[in-house]
Formats: sequence, C-alpha cells, structure tokens
Amino acid sequence: MKPKILLLLLLLINLSLAQSINYNKGYTIEDYLSQTTIDGIVLSPDGHHLAFITNHDDFTENKTVEKLYYYHIDDAGNILNQQQILEDASGFSNLRWTPDSKNLLFKAKDSVGTTVFIMSVDTPNQITPVLADRTSIEKLKFFQIKNNTEVIFNTTHDSSTQKSDEDILYFPPSKKVLHSTYKSFAIGSNKIDSLFTIPYNTYRFEISPDKKSILFSDNPIFSYYSAESYKDAHTYIINLDNPKDIKQVTFHKYWEYCSWLGNDKVISVPAGNIDLKKDNRSYSQFRIININTLSNTPLSNNFDHRIQDYLVINEDEMIIQADSSTSSYFYHYNKDNIRKVTNQNATLNHLKRGSNGAYVFAQVTEDNFEEIYFAKSIDELKNPKKLTSFNDKLSNQPKPSIETVRWKNSDGMYVEGVLFTPPGVSKKEKLPLVVDIHGGPFSSRNEVLSLNGLPYYYYGSLLATKGFMVLQPNYRGSTGRGQAFMDAINGFARSRPVDDILTGVAYLIDQKWVDPDKMVVMGASYGGHLTNSLLGATNQFKVGLSSCGIWNEIANYGVNDGDVMKMIVFDGKNPVDDLELYRKESPDYEMLNIKTPTLITHGEKDIRVPTSNAYMMYYTLKDLGVDVEMMIFKDEGHTYSKPSNKIAKVKAELEFIKRYLPK
Repeated sequence: MKPKILLLLLLLINLSLAQSINYNKGYTIEDYLSQTTIDGIVLSPDGHHLAFITNHDDFTENKTVEKLYYYHIDDAGNILNQQQILEDASGFSNLRWTPDSKNLLFKAKDSVGTTVFIMSVDTPNQITPVLADRTSIEKLKFFQIKNNTEVIFNTTHDSSTQKSDEDILYFPPSKKVLHSTYKSFAIGSNKIDSLFTIPYNTYRFEISPDKKSILFSDNPIFSYYSAESYKDAHTYIINLDNPKDIKQVTFHKYWEYCSWLGNDKVISVPAGNIDLKKDNRSYSQFRIININTLSNTPLSNNFDHRIQDYLVINEDEMIIQADSSTSSYFYHYNKDNIRKVTNQNATLNHLKRGSNGAYVFAQVTEDNFEEIYFAKSIDELKNPKKLTSFNDKLSNQPKPSIETVRWKNSDGMYVEGVLFTPPGVSKKEKLPLVVDIHGGPFSSRNEVLSLNGLPYYYYGSLLATKGFMVLQPNYRGSTGRGQAFMDAINGFARSRPVDDILTGVAYLIDQKWVDPDKMVVMGASYGGHLTNSLLGATNQFKVGLSSCGIWNEIANYGVNDGDVMKMIVFDGKNPVDDLELYRKESPDYEMLNIKTPTLITHGEKDIRVPTSNAYMMYYTLKDLGVDVEMMIFKDEGHTYSKPSNKIAKVKAELEFIKRYLPK
C-alpha cells in the first residue's frame, strides 16, 4: 500500500474515532434548567396523606414557580386523590400535620400577605387562614403542633439598647441582642396566649414526645460569621411548665443539629469533629446526649459515611440517609447494629414515615430525574414505587451512562469521580472532555442525572447528551470517603485538589477515552476556585469556565461573609499566621502561566465570594493577553434567582466552548 494512501486511511480512522459535538442534540437548555425539584415533603402520622412543595423555573414568565400538592394514598401507595392546593400563593414552608392526620398547617404568601393556612383532608379544596385575624401572627417565624388543637409558634425581636446609625458602620460590630417570644393558639380560635420570652435567637425548635419541653437552637447574629461566633451557637431545653428552667445541652464551638430521641435523650449531628476540639468539618458522627447527666456519647464508632439526614423511629431505631463514595443510601440503625438497606445509585432526600410503617422520600437516580417514591416497609426502600412523574419528559429521553471511576493521585491515594458518557456512545471513541468541579469543598457528586437546585452551575448530563464526556471529580476534601479523606484538604486548599483532578484527567487520557486536544474545565464556588487554580497549573484545557470562584485568597480575606470554612482549609491559620501558605494555596499562585481562553461569570451581590474576585481575575488575564470575557449578573448573589440569568449563563458558556474548542 502506498504511503499516502496509508496516511489517508489512518487519518480517516482517527477522525471516525473522534466523537463530534452536537450542541442541538440531547436535552434542550430550557427543559434541563426547568426540571422540577421537590422540597418539604410531609407524611401524615397515619401514613395516608402526603403534602409536598415543587419548584421549577418558568422562562416565559421569568420566575420560579412554587406549588403545593396534596396526595391521598392507601397502604399500598396507590393514589386515591391528588391536587394542587392554594394555587395563587408562594413561599410555602413549615408544613405540619396534626397528630390525628386530619389537618395540614403551613406558612404561605398570598395576595394579602404571609400567614399560616389550614387544609382539612375532608375538604382539601377549602384552604383558609388558621386565624381570622391574620395580623396577630404576621411576625410568626416558626411553628410546631403540640396536639390536635394547639399550635406553638415563636417570633424574634431585637432588644439592643445601642441605637443604630444608618450612615455609619462601626467595627468591631456590636452583637445584636435578640429575644424570642413563644406563643400559642388553639385551632379554630382567635385567642393567642403568650408563653414566655427568652434571650435567644431561636431559628428552630422541637416539642418533646411527652409535650413537656422544647428543644431549641440559638443562632447569634453577627455581621461577619467568624469562627469565634460559633462558640455561642448552642442547643437548649426549656421546661414548658417552668420557662425559667433552661438547660444547655451542647457546648462545642461549632454548629450542631439536634432533635429528640425520647423524652430524656437528644441526638446530635455535630458539624465539627468533637475529638479534635478545633474548627473542623465532620458529617459522620452521631452523638447521644442524656439531658439529665449531659453525657455525650457516640451512637456508633464505625460509621464513616456522610450523614445527610435521619429519621427517628423510636429510642433504639432509626433510618439514616448517608453518602458513601459516589452514591447516597439508607441505613437501618437498630440498637448497636447498622445495616445498609438500599443499593441503587441515588441522591435521597426528605424521608418520612407513617405509623402504618410506610415511607415516602424524594430520589434522583441514574435513570430518573427527581420524583417522590413510596415503600411499604424498611426492606422495600430498596425497590420503591414511583408516585410522581413531574420530570418524565426529561427522564424518558436518551440518557448518558454514568459510572464511578477511580485513579491514583501523586501521593498514591485513590481518588474517585463520576463519569458521564454520551447516550449510546462507547468510551473508545476518544471523546471531548469537560471536567465539572463541585463546590463546597465539603460535598461530593453522586452517580445521578442531576444536582437538584443548581443545574445552571453543574450540568453534567446536559453536556453529555451533546457529545461530551464529563468528569465530576471528588477531590480530597470531598465527603463520602471518610474523615481522613475530607481532612486531607486542610492546609492544602489548592495544591492537593489540583493534583487529584489532573491525575484523573491523565487517567482518562491514558485509557484513550478522551481527546486531549478537546478539554474544558469548569466549576462554581469552590469549583470556580479550583477552575482558576487549574488554569495556572496546566495549559491542557482549551476552555475555562469560572463561576463565582475566589481568585486571590489574601485579598479575599475579611471581605466575604465569614472565615469559618477558610480557617478550616488553611488548617486553622489566617494570613497573619502564615502569609506564605495563603500565597501558595491561592488560585492565582501560577497566574503567569495562564493562556487558556476563559469566561468568568459572577453575581454582582455575591457576599460568599465577593465580585471583586471576578474583576481581579478578568483584568489580570486581560493584562496577560489571554482571551477573557466576563459576565456580571446584576442583583444576583452567590446563587441566582432570575431564570433569565440562569439560562443566559449556560447559553453563554456553551457558546464560549463552541467558539474556542478545536473543531
């Protein structure tokens, strides 16, 4: 065979192996970004009445549409009646069933204002304010139902004696003196009784099973959430018969989520590691607090998964929802034994249980976008019945294949990531690659189709249906791999995650799954931080998409909404303690190497990562001669509220890829 003919054949073979991108293929941007998410699921005590909230973006009206639904179901999960209730309202929250399962109470905003509404299961079409005098509970913050007729609620007011000056900000700022007043009313009556006022800012509370006490959490208000402020954030118990009897039950300098476990025990999930006695993050600990002795003991010493939620069945039994590796599972705790109940890859939320032993919950899988599911028992959680079909239009389209991949980083440690491959495409076809980096950093990605709530930031399956292979790396600092893996980012905020990601990309290239000349890197929040870091660490990527990420750690110090997370990833140090550490672990450390065309997007009113980071990065890259563009979204913060801005961001990013990625 002649050399020229052989060369031509080889070229044709290589072209056939290189997968082309079709931006008009797969999910439309509008459909993907308007997927329905589910929140606030509540199941009546008898297990027969279900209420929940849905949200989706309407791009025609340019608003997020919020709806409240009611379902009547039997013991097998068959739907006997379903309807949307209170259609011309929004701001649904605090959904609560009365113990007899006859009435649903909830907060919402209608044309008159925000109040508490009531729905009877006997007449679900008749939704009325729970009190005729709506003004009497205008400032209601949170409520719980004590029994079939009595509701307890709280309001908060500022008792500071120091007068505020609207024209001047004083530093150090004074702590607000907040008081919470608890009141009660009987359903069907307009009479409101004041119970007590306490010098705490209560943001949530629970009534004990015997109805004699309240468990509440205090959230001190500061203008800047420093690590010091968390020393005053604790959980307390107050005796309803003697409100002066207040007992503090948590004493650590980090936030803890607590709830009742019987009448004399509290279960706590601390955000920090109780054994290290310093600011840290730990999501794998359960603590049992005896309210009489204040003893604080672990529920289990060998449970090392990220706890997302839990459901108490009785004092000795609960269902735990936790992330392990790249999925979320249900675990059954029975006294000292914890067993894994489910096996399917999923992201789980809002598990609720009825007295008939039935369960309902929301779930996203590798095959279905978010829906509500039903199970008749604990063991049937592994094979639940699908109740809703809000996202069937998306779920019924060709979907990418999703799997977990593992590789070794430069330190010899295994790192995992979620890999999306386009529908019907083999990994042997040398695909264009998008590295989609999660935020946090203390979070992770699961083997599922979508991340609920932020599809305009992280849209792996959308990209995959258009021909990209997508890698979502769970770098060091990610959850689901145990405490040591999460702690490994501390003191190495940039360098270790960058190594984890680049070794993952090298692994995909070595497998000959991706085209090394067609690679994109993108991320938002801490994912934006790492995108900025990677642009300086390598010129492998042909396109960079940076959203709301830090650019200069030293310049960013003190100008955002708090230093708690920063102090953790910098191993408890601030710039005064170790300026060189901040310099070396800052995303702009290798900025002089950047050559990659970059699109920067940022919310104008972002206080988590101030917009100054975007401006600094833009002008730096511009001065370096890099092709760089920036979009600042007015009136948006760290997350976006206007659907028009969400879709504009995604469309601009896809157009930027199309323009700069080699054909």
